[in-house]
Amino acid sequence: MNIIYDRAIIIQTNFAYRFTSFEIICITNILDDVHWDKAEQSLIYEDDKKYDKITIHHYMSDGDIIERVFWFDITECFEK
Repeated sequence: MNIIYDRAIIIQTNFAYRFTSFEIICITNILDDVHWDKAEQSLIYEDDKKYDKITIHHYMSDGDIIERVFWFDITECFEK
């Protein structure tokens, strides 16, 4: 397995429509509530897993903008 997928944040919920809210909360908490915008979001299928790849623009206090990528394992969000 790819090391990126091994480090994906696992989201476990029975409500498939709610996982995106959890992803936003997670990114905000990781970045300590600094300003960021979502630039891109992609659903990736790898074997029997589903991953959400979210690319953001992280706005630094010195004016720099850093592009960051977050991976979420959302497989369990679609299991019944």
